[in-house]
Amino acid sequence: MMTENEKSTEDLLLTTPKLASLRRRGAAFLIDSFVLCIIAAIAGSIFPILGALLAWFFYAPLLESSEIRATIGKHLMGLQVADLLGKRISLKTALIRNIMKLVSISMMLIGFLVALFNRKKQTLHDLLADTIVVVGRNEKSLGDAWLNSIKDVFGRAKTSLDDFTSASSASESMISQLERLQSLHGKGALTDQEYEKAKNLILKN
Repeated sequence: MMTENEKSTEDLLLTTPKLASLRRRGAAFLIDSFVLCIIAAIAGSIFPILGALLAWFFYAPLLESSEIRATIGKHLMGLQVADLLGKRISLKTALIRNIMKLVSISMMLIGFLVALFNRKKQTLHDLLADTIVVVGRNEKSLGDAWLNSIKDVFGRAKTSLDDFTSASSASESMISQLERLQSLHGKGALTDQEYEKAKNLILKN
């Protein structure tokens, strides 16, 4: 019969994701480089320079933070990007990871070889973004996952814009009320005490 410690160890081994090998990651990187060149060329032909930059900037982050947690290359190679607990990463983390990947590339790919010398097989950009690459695949459609990720980003942006607009409107309304109050006080329609009391009520609201 298993002891409690043995059961805990077995459960941990069963739930711990399998880390991706550098060979499979290298193959995924080559596939993504090819795919990204095509996407950047198309986007660049529509929006010169800017299109290519946007394609590079959003390609990996949108896909790696989506439901499939992988770029096209990683998806084809059966790999996923995750946080240190094996969970889906946020868009912010995916953006940091993608930007830091430039550092790995600029170091003559030495940043990728760092994965050979640490237990979690993390490249330099993984270490900087607190991510790991694991073996796994979500069978959801790549197109659907990408579109859902874009909708999520624009949904958050719209919410933030609505909140900002609402806050701005409230601020403008307060300023307008204070200006009107100041005008009435200046004309002698309100005493100093009445003015201060009304001003405090507006500022509290």
